[in-house]
Amino acid sequence: MFAWARKRQPWRKLLVNGDPMELIEIEKIVSPDYDLDNMRDRILSVDEIQELHAIITRMHTDYDAAPNKRIVSQPLEATTKRAIWIMLSTLCRVGETAMARWEHVDLAAGIWSIPKENDKDNVADLTVYLSAFALDQFQQLHAHTSHSAWCLPARNNEANIEGKSISK
Repeated sequence: MFAWARKRQPWRKLLVNGDPMELIEIEKIVSPDYDLDNMRDRILSVDEIQELHAIITRMHTDYDAAPNKRIVSQPLEATTKRAIWIMLSTLCRVGETAMARWEHVDLAAGIWSIPKENDKDNVADLTVYLSAFALDQFQQLHAHTSHSAWCLPARNNEANIEGKSISK
């Protein structure tokens, strides 16, 4: 954010005396057992995100238009589609998403609280502030799965879906 501001007026003037981010010592703000060398910078390009959207849309269109639904590929389930968009829009892991419970999602406030037990690092509770897009995805998911305590329930509704089910 500050690199972006340094390149643009009028924000550049606010940073004339230095970048406040340069004062942050990363080792002091992350967990001691966090592997700082394991940082990744892989992102999806705009084209890749548009391609994903087009593929998901095409799957549904082709299935709906097929005269014989038994021989055409099944589209993604609505819950899986929402899970994908939630993960992409919140940058949360598949495991955190799969273990989400409705009691941890505040649709009115637009906040998803991830308990540390559901986090890979298991260090601290996480708070995810939902963008309008992510909130919309959760609201659409809620329309499908509000009967369960889980945002992504297993078929028996007594547990959450396995993260591998989303990946497949």
